[in-house]
Amino acid sequence: TDIPKCLAPVCGRSMLDRWLCKFSEWKFSDVFVNLSYKSDTVLEHLKNMNWDGMRLTLFKEKELLGTAKTLFYNKKFVKGEYYFGIVYADVWTSFDMRRMITFHKRRPSMVTLGLHSPPDYTGKGIAVVKDGMVVGFEEKPKNPKSKFVWAGMMIAHPSIFTAMSMEMRDIANDLLPKLVETGRVSAFFIDDPTYDIGGSIEKYKYVNEEVKRLGFASL
Repeated sequence: TDIPKCLAPVCGRSMLDRWLCKFSEWKFSDVFVNLSYKSDTVLEHLKNMNWDGMRLTLFKEKELLGTAKTLFYNKKFVKGEYYFGIVYADVWTSFDMRRMITFHKRRPSMVTLGLHSPPDYTGKGIAVVKDGMVVGFEEKPKNPKSKFVWAGMMIAHPSIFTAMSMEMRDIANDLLPKLVETGRVSAFFIDDPTYDIGGSIEKYKYVNEEVKRLGFASL
């Protein structure tokens, strides 16, 4: 289909709706939503929703910047915060991010990466972990050095911007390897069902079937 992945429904509810409803449930006060592909369609969708006091800041890209460049361009949004979260809207999970926030706050880390071990880890962002710290990261390596996959979720301190520049385009390709070099990236392992819906129609159908089979369709 020709709809943005964030509006693709999983068991009747779009990925964006699920994430924003979870953020509201978790009492997150401010959420930044980056809009790129078919942004007008996403804007129209958001107009019809009530977020129960949660403030949404929408950023419409005039040209495709890339995930890292968008983050750096909008760094003022998290100025003065002790930490902030980043999630990819095309990831479906039953995981409660508040657990990762609690974990992050107890450690002197700049970044905490949410990792999981899916059956198929080829073509994914692979993290190498030692003593609870991420010591290596490579996006879609030909020869993965571990089975730990980045789940598209992270908690970060605004100090990450000191390791960034406008030349960086992608979080997985450009930013994460640079952050790992600081020695301050913690690993948080997610055991809850977590799926990336992107890649193919077959993958998308599989995720829908799995979510329904596990009884999460109504969440």
